Amino acid sequence: MSTLQRIDAAVYRAEKAIAWCLFLVMVAVMGVNLIHRTFSRPEGKVSSWAIGALEALGVHVDAAWMHSTGSVFLNLGLTWLVCAAAALSAERPDEADPERRVRRWEPRRAWAVATGLTLGLGAAVKLVLVVLPNGLIEAIKYSLICVLWIGLIGASIATYEKRHLALEIADYIWPKAWSRVVKGLAMALTAAFVVFLLMLSALSVSEHRETWLVNPLTGVVLGTSIPLWTIYLVFPYALGVMALRFIAQVRGEA
Repeated sequence: MSTLQRIDAAVYRAEKAIAWCLFLVMVAVMGVNLIHRTFSRPEGKVSSWAIGALEALGVHVDAAWMHSTGSVFLNLGLTWLVCAAAALSAERPDEADPERRVRRWEPRRAWAVATGLTLGLGAAVKLVLVVLPNGLIEAIKYSLICVLWIGLIGASIATYEKRHLALEIADYIWPKAWSRVVKGLAMALTAAFVVFLLMLSALSVSEHRETWLVNPLTGVVLGTSIPLWTIYLVFPYALGVMALRFIAQVRGEA
């Protein structure tokens, strides 16, 4: 393996790590946002359902208590039931016969695991509500930024793995003696197109940066202080790396 190939492999590994980190960040941001929106409501759906069910049975309850203290007990109870069902149904391979599966935990151990999970989840929800009383207001925008970066870095990763979109018609309509040359030409045209997009993206980033320098309040993601040009840097990066990889593949087909 040449020095350039080792560098490309290192960049590829870094890209995969960054893509996974961004994915986890996106999941965490949306998860926190969902938790806050669900559990910060003055009237929860579970407590409202319980009030309606009890009223139908002729039992009158204090709505304020049910939506506050009662809601906590209801949610913890339902969470415990779900965790208990999962713990009781968890299986593992039998040590004596690996092809046979047995229960991972006995009932008492499963109930203890369910209780620990319930308390942990309840504490996590309470922590989110205390630390972020207003929630993550711009959660969707942060998630969309992550999606943009993941998509473009993923395209670069696909180019390294040679899993990018490609037309394989050359294998069917050209003689086999010409196939290598035709593939090389197709790859060269693809590289040229990517370079063209790279130039456009670099120009766009430059213009957004100039706008931000003139007035930092207009050249940012709406509702945040993040400059747009920093978000769009992923375009020239991904397209630049893809162009280099396509050019390298052209040499491989030549």
